[in-house]
Amino acid sequence: VALLRAADQYLAAVQTNTEPGLVGADKVELTPERRTELLGKAEQAYTDVLNRTSKMPGFTGKPFVMAAHFGQGAIAESRGDADNARMHLEQVIKVSEPEYPGIGELAKSRLANLDAITSGMTLPSMNTLENFNSKETKYTLPVADDLLEIFEPEPEPDASAGPLPQVPSP
Repeated sequence: VALLRAADQYLAAVQTNTEPGLVGADKVELTPERRTELLGKAEQAYTDVLNRTSKMPGFTGKPFVMAAHFGQGAIAESRGDADNARMHLEQVIKVSEPEYPGIGELAKSRLANLDAITSGMTLPSMNTLENFNSKETKYTLPVADDLLEIFEPEPEPDASAGPLPQVPSP
């Protein structure tokens, strides 16, 4: 349990880009080298969990094996290694049967989204967002009177103009 928890903490640190154990004002962003180091520690801890629990029978070892494979898959995803991530998710599916079908379904749904997860989408930088927000085109909120026009009733036809012409039916 301790190894699995340690591996999860290393992985969470990389996912949140924060040094393990630091919160609030103490947060320190990770350098690329530190991210690589923490991913390596997480990977080693998950491997140790697999080595220690993969031979345990049924209900005893399967939760640990599945958790470690999910962790290994997440590490592979973060490295853009879709094939390795796929292999670990397939292992989760295999190990989950017959006792843990819900976990197998979770792995299947993750597998279905794997290509999108590992495609390397780039998020906009803060500079790009700041430049976007500083453009001269500003959105102005509508005035309440303009919105109320939507709810005003249609004017009645002028009765002094006489009856409306009849349109022949086809």
